[in-house]
Amino acid sequence: MTNNKLLNQLKNRLFDSIKRNHSNELLFSGGLDTSILAILSPNIIGINISLENYSSDIRYAKLAEKFFNLVRDNPTQRDVGCVSNGVNYLTIKTEEAIDSIPEIIKILKNLVMAKQFGLIFHQNECAVTSSV
Repeated sequence: MTNNKLLNQLKNRLFDSIKRNHSNELLFSGGLDTSILAILSPNIIGINISLENYSSDIRYAKLAEKFFNLVRDNPTQRDVGCVSNGVNYLTIKTEEAIDSIPEIIKILKNLVMAKQFGLIFHQNECAVTSSV
């Protein structure tokens, strides 16, 4: 397979995946993967969550936001933090993060169970698929 064919196939699969898994928000770290998704999803709102002084993601998110010009025409003001050029930045306290662990475990267990039973979630809908 030539490089151009491979590149086109990768591009098509990426766009198909974005369409299948549409979301209005994206956890945005500023890394390569989230930057690509943010660029290809013009109506998406980035969310960067950092843990007090323990996260370097906020630095990279702001660099990527500026470099890729991720400014939105009408950024939305959110309760969770301040909006800066289309990315919401939220810093949480260590105690808040620790207190949320039981809820996160509950959510992750539900996702694992859903996967085991062949349930797929798309845009707040649940569809059963044949995984056997």
